[in-house]
Amino acid sequence: MGTRRMFDIKNKIKSIVTSGASPTTLALSIAIGITCGVFPIPGLTSVPCVVATFFLPVNIAIVLTVNYLCTPLNLATFLLFIRWGETITGTPPASLEELTTALSTNVIGAVQTFAISLAVGAIAWLLFVPFATLALFLPIRLVATLLKPNKSNKD
Repeated sequence: MGTRRMFDIKNKIKSIVTSGASPTTLALSIAIGITCGVFPIPGLTSVPCVVATFFLPVNIAIVLTVNYLCTPLNLATFLLFIRWGETITGTPPASLEELTTALSTNVIGAVQTFAISLAVGAIAWLLFVPFATLALFLPIRLVATLLKPNKSNKD
């Protein structure tokens, strides 16, 4: 059953790549999905994704799919954004042990208790997003362009 599921995922990805989306739209959608997927407030990564779809020519399905696939990356990086934000703003460091414990037991309570830490993490993330999106977009667009079937070769 696992092999069949992987085959289905492979076919879905292939259908997205070969769909009518241009390489630029595809690359921007993937880049936005990744950069929004590391938004430093766990559980709210869909919010910047949806906001981005109002301002950028992206495919929401691709953005959200990539965003959800980045959940492990989000969990690995949200503390880094908080520390970076504390450094940038001069905010006293929060106890990371208390924050991770609170997030694992009561997410809403943790957001209320550690609102300042999460806010400075979001500030750091806002500084990170434009550069990371561009750094991801350019090589992904190149690969998407190379993988896109040439319509003139179709019979």
